[in-house]
Amino acid sequence: TSPDGTGTHPPDFVTANQLFIIQNRATATITANWSIASTSKIVVGDGTNPCNFTIPVGFSVTGSVDVSNNATLTLQNAAVPALGNLSGTVVFAGSSAQTMPAATYTNLTINNASGVTLGASSTVNGVFALVNGLVTTTAANLLTLGANATVNGGSSTSFVNGPIALTAKVGATLKAPIGKGSAYRPLWSTIYSLTGSGTLTAEQIETPPTGTVNAFSNMTLSHVRYFHVTESGLTAGTVDLTLSWGSDDVVLDPTTITVVGTTTNGGNWSWADNKGGFTGNSSAGTVKTAQFTPSNNALGDCAIGSYSGNPLPVNLSSFTAVPSNGVIKINWNTAVETDNHGFAVERSTDKSVWASLTFIQGQGNSNSAKTYSYTDNSITKAGKYYYRLKQVDNSGGYKYSDIAE
Repeated sequence: TSPDGTGTHPPDFVTANQLFIIQNRATATITANWSIASTSKIVVGDGTNPCNFTIPVGFSVTGSVDVSNNATLTLQNAAVPALGNLSGTVVFAGSSAQTMPAATYTNLTINNASGVTLGASSTVNGVFALVNGLVTTTAANLLTLGANATVNGGSSTSFVNGPIALTAKVGATLKAPIGKGSAYRPLWSTIYSLTGSGTLTAEQIETPPTGTVNAFSNMTLSHVRYFHVTESGLTAGTVDLTLSWGSDDVVLDPTTITVVGTTTNGGNWSWADNKGGFTGNSSAGTVKTAQFTPSNNALGDCAIGSYSGNPLPVNLSSFTAVPSNGVIKINWNTAVETDNHGFAVERSTDKSVWASLTFIQGQGNSNSAKTYSYTDNSITKAGKYYYRLKQVDNSGGYKYSDIAE
């Protein structure tokens, strides 16, 4: 580009050891495929003035691109170039799935409803902005947030789908914007002291936690998920931990909710703490521990728990009773079942005296939607009838559903 910002790209980029600098204009885009010599590169911006360079759908840049301070590289095409020195912002804004190349990003924005998958481990040292779409990671292709990184955004439509590593820093509150499926359940940890340098890595696991909670009376673990939190490079430290819940966690009384922990899921859940308090209501909220020193300097696995028997072992997603040709058709659905023996179907004419009509065997443990039905053909007189379910777990405990009429 000429010094006044006008002009077009060079006739080719095949000359070796060259820098092709895009500058002196606020926005720029390409209308043809560019192929850069392996020893040359494109540089977006002059390091001072804003410049947004877009690679649109249908066009590609083959070769390496640097992004200067105050500059932005917006990637809309599915195929993305190699990324070099990134002092500015990189935006993944494709209309189809994109693969993120290995790089050390200063600022990274995800705005792709089709999602972005890490092709190799990468680091973000500045602003990590989640606008739209999931970022899929693995233990082998891990996203690490640097000690001074911040997280903007995060929602049920935009989160890290897999593990994320958070660089520990004294005085910092680390946020893991994690989720699975459509369940966004961010996790936070404040670092009060530490010895050594390293990371906390967190991942949301969408299966019910298993193991024993013998150390606590009347303690119930989440029936939908737990969180896997590991440390690397840290030899000692004092931290706290905050977990979040949503509607599918079925929290009835937030005042009874606590963080429960174990070294490894499937073992003994040996500690519980809610001394940091809770926020929110039964639909959504957070619960926080007090400051503590992790046992053996490892956080391990943690989950939402309750001292009052909630969260419920069964998530009842619907329950209806509909008259049809002289009978009542009763239908209900569950989203999740944990330790579920089954359901007693009960009927009443006054909501005071209830009679059991039948017992339907449950699924025991299930993490997928299940459908149940029963037809009441014993109606003997006109009038209003009320129905409810008595859900019974394998230990004999039970809870009643709302009434259908």
